[in-house]
Amino acid sequence: MINIARNTAIDYLKSKGFQNELKNQPLPDFVYNSAELSTTNNSSDFIGFNNVLKGLEVDKQELIDLAYYQGYTQNEISEKLKIPLGTVKTKMRNALMKLKDLLKDYQ
Repeated sequence: MINIARNTAIDYLKSKGFQNELKNQPLPDFVYNSAELSTTNNSSDFIGFNNVLKGLEVDKQELIDLAYYQGYTQNEISEKLKIPLGTVKTKMRNALMKLKDLLKDYQ
C-alpha cells in the first residue's frame, strides 16, 4: 500500500502538468519593480533593454514576454494565443532577429 502511494506521488511530481505549474507561477512584485532589481546602477540596463523591446511590434513583444519572462513553451504560447504553432515559431524567430538588429545599435 505504501509503495502504491509512493509511486503515485513520484508519477505526479514527474508529470507534465506539475512541471508546467512550477514554470508558470506568478513572479513576485519586486521582479517587475526596476528600483529593486539592483542596488547599483544596473537598473539603467534594465530600462535600456525595455526601450529596445519597445522597438518591436506589440505581438512580438508579447511572444518574447511569454517565452522568456514567463517560461511558456512554443506549444503553450500557441494554445494560449490560439494561433498555429508554425506562426508562433516564425514570429519568435523574426522577433529575435529584429531584437538582435536593435541591440547592435547599443553596442
